[in-house]
Amino acid sequence: MTLITEQLSDENFPQVATFVCNEEVVTEYLTDSESALNHQKHNSVVTQLYCDERGALVGFSSLQVSSMRVDKSMIHHLRWNESLPKLKTHFPVLHLLFLGVDKKYENQGYGTTIMLEIIALAYKLVEEIGCNFIFVEAIKSPKTLAFYKKFGFFAIDDEDDDLTTLRMAFKIERLPIRQSSSI
Repeated sequence: MTLITEQLSDENFPQVATFVCNEEVVTEYLTDSESALNHQKHNSVVTQLYCDERGALVGFSSLQVSSMRVDKSMIHHLRWNESLPKLKTHFPVLHLLFLGVDKKYENQGYGTTIMLEIIALAYKLVEEIGCNFIFVEAIKSPKTLAFYKKFGFFAIDDEDDDLTTLRMAFKIERLPIRQSSSI
């Protein structure tokens, strides 16, 4: 499945007006000019639009670089003692603020394609600037949680609490060290 990507801008913002996702908060973030477009203009978030071969908007993602606190007990429980720096509790992450697929295109593999693009980006970041996790505050719906879990995301918080979102992370495994190159 091939998707055409472009960053959200003043020029393509009118195209997002018809976007409707099953989660209202996700729809509102993209379609409200004070949210996604404003964050894009101020370089705090990059929103990527994903269009099909006809140019129809099928989905989007909004990403930023951030950090995440991981309890030492979780590091030990998940057996990451060897793969994360000792004495550290805050780690660099690629923060997935939003991932949405328009209702018209649900259950056709577009969400999976977008997620695989995000994971590929995270592995590129590891080589250039360092990144330990992809972090998301997933809306607590069975479908959404199952979506992230199928990629290997794990819950950071208790799934049984009363919050409407669940903090989840995807551990970016260590890649072989690249050989240095002359510039």
